[in-house]
Amino acid sequence: MMKKVISVLVALMMLLSVFSVSAFAAVNDAVLAIRVTPTATTYPAGEVVTFEVSYESTSEIGKVGACTLHIGYDNTVFEPVEDLGTGLKLSEATKEPVVLSGYALEGKVSADNSFVQTKGALAAADTAKGWNETLKIALTGTGTLFEATTEVKVLAFKLKVKDNAASGNYTVGVTQGSIEDYSTQVVEELGPISGPSGADYEFSVGKIFDLYDATLAVEGSGSGGEGGDTPDPTPTVTVSNSDTKVKWSDKANGKIYIGFEGVLTGFTPVTEVKDGRTEVTNIGSVGFRFSTTDATLASGSDVAARTLYDFNDGTYKFRAIVETDYNSESRLYATAYIKLEANGNATLTSDTIISTSVAAEYAEATGKGLPAFGA
Repeated sequence: MMKKVISVLVALMMLLSVFSVSAFAAVNDAVLAIRVTPTATTYPAGEVVTFEVSYESTSEIGKVGACTLHIGYDNTVFEPVEDLGTGLKLSEATKEPVVLSGYALEGKVSADNSFVQTKGALAAADTAKGWNETLKIALTGTGTLFEATTEVKVLAFKLKVKDNAASGNYTVGVTQGSIEDYSTQVVEELGPISGPSGADYEFSVGKIFDLYDATLAVEGSGSGGEGGDTPDPTPTVTVSNSDTKVKWSDKANGKIYIGFEGVLTGFTPVTEVKDGRTEVTNIGSVGFRFSTTDATLASGSDVAARTLYDFNDGTYKFRAIVETDYNSESRLYATAYIKLEANGNATLTSDTIISTSVAAEYAEATGKGLPAFGA
């Protein structure tokens, strides 16, 4: 009997914090995503960087408004665009450290009662990113709220690249320390929300905020790394296989999805915003190599994933999906791969190969509670 052909396709997956190759996914395990994005991806020493902040909310909260944000950064690379002293009112700022004009919070904030300063706690997760200073943006709203059920850019802030900044890739974003001590807040219809736990507000999700850092490249005059060594433009990246999962595709026609998950470590994304989407520019391709006949995958086919999921701990995940008949007799061989632009698109693959079958995946899924066909 001829084995049925398995079609391979790429699908997005809802996980924790999202960092997209082609587009941001929705809010994950939280009620509000806060995304920080640079308006360009590469900056020379001495240039001012404008970072945009956006919200995206779920139906568990209503309209949203003003915020207090604590932004982490490396102060050997970035500095405020003007002297903030112990705190500078927005109405008295001369170089727009915070920009509201043209954003959703325009006309909804009292500049006399809002300020910016360098202050805020850093957690271990923040210092692991190289952050050693915090920019506090404290906005007092006028009471006017707005919808953010689709991604809305709410404000921008500026940092200057220091004249002696070292070349390299850097991140800037909301600090985990300010989540843990409840000092990053966003106003919604019932009042400000803050903190690490969705359960505190009886939300159905685990977190209050889903955080996304900005990543940008600095073309500095100095050199990075310990002892003044120049950073390696091609980091030591590893790719590995993680897990498989099964869900229905088309129950009426006996179709299921089998998802293969891969993990990247040692990778620093460089991003660029295009048509409202944030794209990773230093990956040629990332995904899975598949075969139904070749256990070595020497003759396998590469299937690119479209989205990276950032777990804020130095790891990134991605997924490719196989769609097949639930009763197919086919075997499945797969391994994760990445092609790095900085490495001439040479292919790195996991040092293991997943070997399974449709029948085995279906049996495992039904054993864990997925309703069997015909049930």
